[in-house]
Amino acid sequence: RAEKAVVTGTLSRIRVEAGLTGTIEQIFREAMSMYGASRLLVASQESHSQRVFVGELNRDSKSAPSEFRWLESASGDAKTYLDDFPGEVYYAAINGDRWTSLALDHNGHQVPVESTALISQLGEVQTFDSLITVAFLFGSEWRGRIFLFNPSWRGEKQEELRFLLDLVRQVGPAVYNVYLLHRLRRRAGAAERARFARELHDGAVQSLIAVEMQVD
Repeated sequence: RAEKAVVTGTLSRIRVEAGLTGTIEQIFREAMSMYGASRLLVASQESHSQRVFVGELNRDSKSAPSEFRWLESASGDAKTYLDDFPGEVYYAAINGDRWTSLALDHNGHQVPVESTALISQLGEVQTFDSLITVAFLFGSEWRGRIFLFNPSWRGEKQEELRFLLDLVRQVGPAVYNVYLLHRLRRRAGAAERARFARELHDGAVQSLIAVEMQVD
């Protein structure tokens, strides 16, 4: 019941009028609060153009999260944030000079972590002592990962990771619908502008040309 209440509360924060970025910010604020993370980062890649988009939400220890902002992407972002992570959801924490890891597949079953080299590489571009990362997929157009840095929770780790996986699956389609509606509105606006331009060209502009010829 508690999990369903959290999912329902998160879904209630999705507002079409807030736009895609505003919706993402609300969802991520909820996730950061839920897992006690100091920072959140999302990386997504469009399948058609292969472009990678990276955004982040920061929080100081004494204040609420700042505004979500999109970062300037680099050429190696897909390799750094999207490729080769074990499992659908993955937890890693540094213990001395060694990483301890836990990874679950899409069914919530534990999978072996053969190497922590990717986490070590990520540590070269991001500062953290622990992280959770979960994958998401929006239709056939977008793939991505969400990173929660330095999380702190009191529950059993495997169950918490399973819940995060389930949360992303239930909230993801609603966020994707906001994206589709936003894109549809853009296309509708472009089509309306094109129609107006055609009518202007075929109507008023032609009439003005005719008047000009008559005046000449």
